[in-house]
Amino acid sequence: MAQKGNCDEIIIVKHGLLTDTSFTNLAIYDGNHWITPKRPLLLGTKRAALLDKGIIQEADITLNDLRNAVKVSLFNAMIEFGEREVPIGNVRF
Repeated sequence: MAQKGNCDEIIIVKHGLLTDTSFTNLAIYDGNHWITPKRPLLLGTKRAALLDKGIIQEADITLNDLRNAVKVSLFNAMIEFGEREVPIGNVRF
């Protein structure tokens, strides 16, 4: 969080792979599919429901995958999937 600066949120990277943000699960849209990290820090009930419905798919996601994504969706039990979508141009690396 100390590195957050004036950004609204952080994306946690562990062992080179995306996991979560400080308070949400996430999924990236690659132009065809919504992909969520295979190894999040918190599994999340909303994430589980979206996986069960086939709306999102699990995969290992690298920073390069994030750079090539179209947008990112942040969601949790209180924030609906699609409610907070961030165009990749608004993500600071």
